[in-house]
Amino acid sequence: MLPPIGAEVPAARAAAERSAAVTAPARHSLARLAVAQMAQKQGPGDQGMIDVVDLTTEEGEYLPNCVDNQEATRKGYRRSGGIDKGWNDTDIFYADGAGPLVQITVKMVNDYWNPKYEGFDQESGPDWTVNCEDYAKAGGFGEEVGAYNSKETLSAKLTDNGNYVLQLSYHWMRVAKTGADAITIRQKDGESAVYKKDFNLDAALEYIMAKRGAGGTVFKG
Repeated sequence: MLPPIGAEVPAARAAAERSAAVTAPARHSLARLAVAQMAQKQGPGDQGMIDVVDLTTEEGEYLPNCVDNQEATRKGYRRSGGIDKGWNDTDIFYADGAGPLVQITVKMVNDYWNPKYEGFDQESGPDWTVNCEDYAKAGGFGEEVGAYNSKETLSAKLTDNGNYVLQLSYHWMRVAKTGADAITIRQKDGESAVYKKDFNLDAALEYIMAKRGAGGTVFKG
């Protein structure tokens, strides 16, 4: 989900982009479903026909990142009457056009996302209803502390112990400063689990800036 590192923009444009990003709906946030259409499709193997819900968001159809092959005919589904959050090995599918449903298991999601967060502890199971922004804001989202574009300006925004929310263009994370040289980062990505890692201050600043070198915005958490 992370965008490529981009060039910095003038201050006025950057402020406008920050304002728009805070208010714009996040991609693939299933809490913002616009239409949920019922369908019946052939299940995996010998399961027969299964009633499913065709998922869409305000920005279009939802498809978990772990099976997104960039083909327009591939869609995500969930079993009608099944789970409406989290993940299991029976209720979440994708299908290519009129083809049969293919199960999307917990292992498939974890196998996709865990390597992207190597060194982080997995604190939860996957959840297809909560994306990075939803998760980051759910634990508390307060006033803007300010923008940063370097390790030094980011460090200056994290002076006090406490919780922060960081917006890095289209990615969001929670940051807890627990001591002068102690930072804990928690984040989620698309349908992924929640990932957590403890850093010293300098290593945390390095990691955050590596996510997006052009910087971002710090909010109270």
